[in-house]
Amino acid sequence: MSQDNPAKPKIIVDSDWKAQAEREKEQLSAKLGEDKKPERAAQAPAADQGQAPQMPKADFLTHCASVATQAMIFMGAIRHPMTNEVEFDPIQARYLIDTLQMLKDKTRGNLDAKETQAVDDMLGELKMVWVQVIQELQRQQAAAISKGTKA
Repeated sequence: MSQDNPAKPKIIVDSDWKAQAEREKEQLSAKLGEDKKPERAAQAPAADQGQAPQMPKADFLTHCASVATQAMIFMGAIRHPMTNEVEFDPIQARYLIDTLQMLKDKTRGNLDAKETQAVDDMLGELKMVWVQVIQELQRQQAAAISKGTKA
């Protein structure tokens, strides 16, 4: 005879859960007065329809904003959107700020006024946060040194 191991959890599989979820969805739709319409399927995201999702149009400001966001993540100014963790890599942050500056320099004369202003604003914000991060690091180092010399 086999005995059940009380430490081992029992797994109960409900093979009908998908059908039940579909019935509940239909009941909710009926309650709200909605019918399944073909145009709703056409409005569903491409990923829901088994197709590759559509990417946004690639443009200069979107790319610059992406670089600036990455720099903010590496400075610890915003949490990483995938992990929700604060990351701190000042070398990577500085590289991304320098990359954005290089893009500004290399595109000088080829941007419209809106693009130029947006890149200037991004760089100004990044440099301001960079200075705040460096000042905080210096403050922490000074506190650690003074704490170590007093002991």
